[in-house]
Amino acid sequence: MSVSENYLNKIRFAVRTVSNDLNVIQEITDIIEECRADMINKGVDEAVANDETNYSTLGCVRSFARSRFGIDANDIDLNMRDYRLQVDELRKVAK
Repeated sequence: MSVSENYLNKIRFAVRTVSNDLNVIQEITDIIEECRADMINKGVDEAVANDETNYSTLGCVRSFARSRFGIDANDIDLNMRDYRLQVDELRKVAK
């Protein structure tokens, strides 16, 4: 599934970048796709992992992107912990 421009902009905001550099945009797009694949591998339904209207899914993607994009190195572990907790809850609820 592709990443919509609106969804990409939400994640760009989450990682605090307004760069229009195509390499940055591609990196963030790749991070979103990596997150979706990881959620599916962790047991989240594929439709839920790809649902750009699901706020719980958006929360997972934000945490994952923040841990990968590196806003603040001190927050990487915290964001990854948040991501794992959010994915586990999403996996349990969205069956």
